[in-house]
Amino acid sequence: MPVKDSGNQEDFHNRFLAIVEQSPFSIQIMSPDGYTIQVNKAWEELWGVTLEQIKDYNILEDRQLIKNGVMPYIERGFAGEYSEIPSIQYDPNETIPDLTANIEPRRWTKAVIYPIKNSEGHVQEVVLMHQDITEQIQAKEKIKASELRYRNLLENANDIIYSHDLSGKYLS
Repeated sequence: MPVKDSGNQEDFHNRFLAIVEQSPFSIQIMSPDGYTIQVNKAWEELWGVTLEQIKDYNILEDRQLIKNGVMPYIERGFAGEYSEIPSIQYDPNETIPDLTANIEPRRWTKAVIYPIKNSEGHVQEVVLMHQDITEQIQAKEKIKASELRYRNLLENANDIIYSHDLSGKYLS
């Protein structure tokens, strides 16, 4: 969808920056060789580090992403394709030790990666957007643990336990 030209490039530029900076999603922009060149506030809050602190970090060499099995998805982004990255738990202390300001730095995220191409179709930058799903994963784990405790209680009870509907028909 083409962007309507308001005639003022400075206004357009400032609006674009505001969109990136105020996004609730973590945004990381990388050069074609894998180094981070820009991040937004949500990214810094998610990982507890600043752009300056990761100047030597290269996503294409991140052993944790390789170990978690998501590097092929990331490589697709650098090869010029959009890719949805499966949910993983990532610990910045494993990759960049002792830099994060977060008390509990491990975060569950799902992400998308896509290239920004020039007019000839060459990848100029790669954008990685994370959504923090840690609370959702933790809530599911709590429900699962609660269901397991309930099932164990029922299966190991010494008393007869049954359920019935309002008409008295036994259900279990």
